[in-house]
Amino acid sequence: LSLTASSNRRTNHALTAGFGLPTLQTKICQSSANANYLSGVFIMQKATFHLLASIALITAAAPVPAFADDVNFGDDSGRYSKDGECDDMRFDGAGMTDTLLIDSDILHDASDCRAAFNAGRLKLRP
Repeated sequence: LSLTASSNRRTNHALTAGFGLPTLQTKICQSSANANYLSGVFIMQKATFHLLASIALITAAAPVPAFADDVNFGDDSGRYSKDGECDDMRFDGAGMTDTLLIDSDILHDASDCRAAFNAGRLKLRP
């Protein structure tokens, strides 16, 4: 009987005896390596599933931004319309006026609110 070295995908060097048949020790190493490989694959699949599930939940819970086409800005019949500041209290942001907001300005400062909204200086309040 002679001992020779052979290469295997799962083990670096395995000793074979006689006619190139693997020894019991080699078989045990291969089984152990296969079990470790399969265990690693399972862990990666489980981690991938958890990652994708987390992304799906975050995406579903994220608020959907409003687009100008979806917002009813109303008209320009308000007392302070077309002054460059939004007076409609439904909005919030840097494009808002610094003066007291009143209910009668709701839906009556369309041009100012639309311009600030489109420029990203306003958002609809929740």
